[in-house]
Amino acid sequence: MEKTAVMSCQLAFYPLETKNINDAVNQVLSIIDTAPVQSETTPLNTLIFGELENIVKLLEKIASVMDKRGIKFAMQVSLSNHCGCKG
Repeated sequence: MEKTAVMSCQLAFYPLETKNINDAVNQVLSIIDTAPVQSETTPLNTLIFGELENIVKLLEKIASVMDKRGIKFAMQVSLSNHCGCKG
């Protein structure tokens, strides 16, 4: 069986047209915390490490939950299959 490569994802979430920016960002961080991935949050973005399938599911969940909550947003995502991680 092939070993699944660890991917890295750089995610920047930008709430739009809301006064509660921190609340929206904290909601996203809570969603990330429940995902089967590793993450590091910096002042500018969150770095996520894990299997591609888990990262894609996480991004879909963030978009879906925030949309259902009526939060408009922009999300900037960069993916790499060369993260320098050890799986």
